[in-house]
Amino acid sequence: MTSSYRVQLVYLGEAAPSAEEARRLATQFEAPLRVMLARYDHHSVRADQWRRDPLSLNPQGRIAVDLDAAPSSDRLQTLHQQTGAAVYLCGVHWPLELTLDPGSTHAGTLQWSGFQKRPELDRDELRERWLSQHTDVAIACQNTDSYAQHEILAHFGPSLDGIAEETFPIEAAESAAAFFAAKDDSALLKTNVTRLLESSRRFIDFDTLSVAHFTEQRLHCRRAFMTVPLNQTVALITGAGQGVGQGIALSLAKRGVRVIAVGRTLEKCEQTCAQITERFGTECRALECDIGNLDTLDALVADAHNTFGRLDILVNNAVSTQPRPLMKLSLDAFQQSLRVGPIAALKLMQLVQPLMLEQGEGHIINLASTAAMRWDNARY
Repeated sequence: MTSSYRVQLVYLGEAAPSAEEARRLATQFEAPLRVMLARYDHHSVRADQWRRDPLSLNPQGRIAVDLDAAPSSDRLQTLHQQTGAAVYLCGVHWPLELTLDPGSTHAGTLQWSGFQKRPELDRDELRERWLSQHTDVAIACQNTDSYAQHEILAHFGPSLDGIAEETFPIEAAESAAAFFAAKDDSALLKTNVTRLLESSRRFIDFDTLSVAHFTEQRLHCRRAFMTVPLNQTVALITGAGQGVGQGIALSLAKRGVRVIAVGRTLEKCEQTCAQITERFGTECRALECDIGNLDTLDALVADAHNTFGRLDILVNNAVSTQPRPLMKLSLDAFQQSLRVGPIAALKLMQLVQPLMLEQGEGHIINLASTAAMRWDNARY
């Protein structure tokens, strides 16, 4: 059984956002492990017979963001105020973990069940009856593909003590026998229903139990290392026509990485690609772009992504420096250095991150110069 932190944004009375908006919200957290989006739609409506809502919460979907560390209470409250969603910080336990590739959707439905504990139970008794004693019963008596238990640690929205999430094959949406793992066996169906209800009533206040079915999609998963082989990855390198940028391009290409060589002078980038092709036989494309012209960067990233259909590595290497005595350095020259350096790097990161999130992984490398640390003899 694994455990980590999960933030759930539960949309009550209004539809869950689009996948694009869910990814944007997830970027407010540092290094999310996994991002899931569940929505009430034409697919999950088939399971409406299992819906119950005694508190009139009307859950319509949720975003789940898995994290290594718990975010601050202020961050959660801000998220609640920004989105209007109920926000729950959970300790999540996976007795039966869901496996979904980034961008894929579960073929069945996700059952979301939020509840308050029986009032006579303390937190330790809830854990014992739910996380320990009930787990095997829930898995044995239902036709679940996955089972997750969420202990509520903090909340901004309606008070809940726990959230259970289970995925079911689509046939369980309309069939009690399929739902309770008792196909063509009426006696087993009765037994499983009875066992599940008796076990659930030992810790759930059923007057507070809300149940809804959604369609579950995985949007993103961070990995500790790249799982895609290097010879299937693509790197965009700025300032790749010469110097350090060219060296990085050659080094990556030697390992099979397909390279997008970007620079102000197309001929220099083409020379880099020619060396790559001749020495390593790796695919490479040269793109001309003055990255100090920020208006061209959207088209640059789109062109680079379309070249090989993915973008795994961004190397922000390009820089423009004009070391001069203080009184001879113009404001225009200084601003140009900023545009080519940190500002262009920031915008490129903002442009490639959604593509990497969609893929499920990616790496961004920002280079800096020791000129920021050493003595400069410009005689200020």
